[in-house]
Amino acid sequence: MLCLPPRRKRKARLRRGAIPSRVQSVRASSTSRKMSLLRSVTRLCAWLLSRRREAGMYHIYHTRGLVIERVQRGEQDLVVSILTDDPMLGLVRAWATSGASAFSRMRAALEPLTEGQYAFVRGRFQWRLIGAQAKRWLAPQVVCRANHRIVGPFARFLMEIMPSEGMVPPEVVHTARDLVVSAARANALPLEALHQAVARVLHALGYLPSPRPARQEQVASALWAAGIPHAVYYLYGRPATAKRQFVFGS
Repeated sequence: MLCLPPRRKRKARLRRGAIPSRVQSVRASSTSRKMSLLRSVTRLCAWLLSRRREAGMYHIYHTRGLVIERVQRGEQDLVVSILTDDPMLGLVRAWATSGASAFSRMRAALEPLTEGQYAFVRGRFQWRLIGAQAKRWLAPQVVCRANHRIVGPFARFLMEIMPSEGMVPPEVVHTARDLVVSAARANALPLEALHQAVARVLHALGYLPSPRPARQEQVASALWAAGIPHAVYYLYGRPATAKRQFVFGS
């Protein structure tokens, strides 16, 4: 009897477009890994956002303030220094994106000597201005040119003596607003108005025992104690230099 070798089984041919089971299992496992990784990343992002919300990074602060200085960064961005009424914020230096653009709604409220309502958000590295509405516009063109020697040095004095962030006595804000409003209404303020405003600010910050010192030497010693002895020169000696820096925001 003739014995033939057993016939080999032919491999099953896959129809066109079919995927082997082994490849399907590998693809399914890789897809599940990707989905699990995506879920873990989503949970991590949600946790980070919750921590930032708890830290107050996305809290919107609405307050009233007075624009002291503005500096242009680039073509359309601005860095605005605003003296706020909120004692916990104080003097805020905020970044205004496209604040100098002709199509910006905040452009009118970011001019120097402008009083209005402002909205801030604490960013990762600095404050950001997200809303502004002007209430009272006291531009340098409105203020008498004789009063520039009063308002300009006082604004520079505030920029140097005030902390960038922290608690500020309300008397400082009231003094600055009263001086600016009186400079806009009066034709020519005496130099004594600047002397009294500086003394009131130094007294509110604790550098002077009385808001009405008898002599300028007491104010000079208080400025020395505050760490800005050079302020005597532009407050009483050369106010024109400070006027240019204040008006044009250089």
